[in-house]
Amino acid sequence: MLDLNVEKAVGDLNSLDLVVADLAEDGMVDSLRRNREVATKEVWNTMLLRDNFLRQKARCNWIRLGDTNSKFFHSVMKGRFRRNNIASLITSRGRLEGVEDIKSEIFNHFKSRFTEPMEDRPTLDGLNFNVLSVEDRDLLEAPFQVDEIKEIVWLSDCDKSPGLDGFPLGFLKKCWNFVKDDVVNFVQEFYVHGVLPRSATASFLALIPKAPKCVLEDIIKIQRNFLWGGGGGSRKMCWVSWDKICLRTEEGGLGVKNVEWFNLSLMSKWGWRFLNDKHAIWFKLLQFRYGSGLQSLCDVVSKPTLSNYSLWWRDIRLVCGTPFGGHDWFCDSISCKLGRGNSILFWKHCWLGNISLKLLFPRLFEVCSFPNALVINCGLWENVGWSWKVGVYSTLLVGELLEDWKELIEILKDVKPCMNEVDKLIWWKDVGGFSVRNAFKRLYTLNAVNHIGSDFRLCELKRSWKATIPCKVKLFGWRWILGALPTRKELWHRGVILGVEGSFCPLCELEEEFVGHLFLKCCKVKTIWKEVFSWFGVDFDDLLEISDIDTIVTGEDVLLFLSNSLDGRVKSSLFAFIWSLVCWSI
Repeated sequence: MLDLNVEKAVGDLNSLDLVVADLAEDGMVDSLRRNREVATKEVWNTMLLRDNFLRQKARCNWIRLGDTNSKFFHSVMKGRFRRNNIASLITSRGRLEGVEDIKSEIFNHFKSRFTEPMEDRPTLDGLNFNVLSVEDRDLLEAPFQVDEIKEIVWLSDCDKSPGLDGFPLGFLKKCWNFVKDDVVNFVQEFYVHGVLPRSATASFLALIPKAPKCVLEDIIKIQRNFLWGGGGGSRKMCWVSWDKICLRTEEGGLGVKNVEWFNLSLMSKWGWRFLNDKHAIWFKLLQFRYGSGLQSLCDVVSKPTLSNYSLWWRDIRLVCGTPFGGHDWFCDSISCKLGRGNSILFWKHCWLGNISLKLLFPRLFEVCSFPNALVINCGLWENVGWSWKVGVYSTLLVGELLEDWKELIEILKDVKPCMNEVDKLIWWKDVGGFSVRNAFKRLYTLNAVNHIGSDFRLCELKRSWKATIPCKVKLFGWRWILGALPTRKELWHRGVILGVEGSFCPLCELEEEFVGHLFLKCCKVKTIWKEVFSWFGVDFDDLLEISDIDTIVTGEDVLLFLSNSLDGRVKSSLFAFIWSLVCWSI
């Protein structure tokens, strides 16, 4: 139908063109020209509707998988049309062909199945059915009993998959006395209101968010192989380090998420809940198993790791106490508002400004005897008020240590706990509170490598990512600027090509093939750039005579040469478009 509309609109436009041509000499074409403008707009709108329909019909992201209206796009569309099309139909009357005959046969077939002649229907009058007694009806409508709920739990299989809270039914059996009240209250609430939470009826499985290290390594391996080789099973040659690939695009990377940091960010959610959700069942379970003194990160870190401890508990310890990338990142990411001081670590938490005392006074922290001391344990309430007692060190404080200690006491002079308020924990920068996203950002800022390259390189990379060119060309430009292309010279250095003669340029066969030669210095390539520069009124040959092209080696050198040569003649956005497509064509 859309194709017919397009043909009709184009036909109307052609007819108007013929009429306008015939009447041009008579001066009677003003109204026809307005009609032609309307017809032209109708043609474009109809063609746009058709393209949108075809994109939806193909059900594939053709922008990422290929160019607009590519061969792949049309092959997918035609294949889906062949699968969905009924060319002929064999019935009791023989083979039917043609749209109208097939539509009529299908309609009559289903009509005969869902309709019947209007005749007398059977009734249930005079039949006696068994009914529930009054006692049975009252029993069905009675509230759930504890013994009844327990019986159902005990009849259930313990080996089934865990629920949304991560616990299988076997957990309810073993800890029934501990969780009985919560389970019964949940069932009774359903009896009263008749509504279940949406999460309780979800069909997906939400386990504790964590992954073993070997799984993370396998995921990264798959990502690398796909990036460099397209997903094959064999080992591929990497051209850019994975740390640089995981950088954001504005910093010179590809923006690939580091799965190790992401996994740790997911686990840090439990560390945050451990500090803030003291009334949750899972927290009470940890207290029941590992001791009732679990109130702060200090309690978690100070617990020894034994072989019979659960993986869950080890993961919480990993988040709360194990340095990552040279940082106690979780503790350093939490700032505190001082209340009673019974849950804030004196040295490790940021409770006096935006930096912890262990970073502000590293020499004192190295010699202190209690690095995990709480604020409440570092002073006493006396008759005159609160008095700080921060004097337990493993060595005599002299020289710089003594000066640091005096400075610390001066900072603490006007600070004291408030026994009427509880300690409040604030996540890093307090951007809407804690979230996995903010935790990942924190890990990124602490562990990401510095941006890769000069300001000029980063500026051109940003422009190329924003340019309206295919993704494959953008990726090529990224590798080109970073010098990560498999030129013959690079392959020779890596031992892929044997013999120096194999590293020469296949176009001119005069010099070794490296990025600077292949995309600028080669005599075959110079003719391409000469034509491109002529578009902007620049003589490429004269430009080469006054330039020192012998120093041009890398893709960044080529890009800097092109930028300086066309400075002021081309808009920055158009420049990224030009060099990307020209180098891709080469």
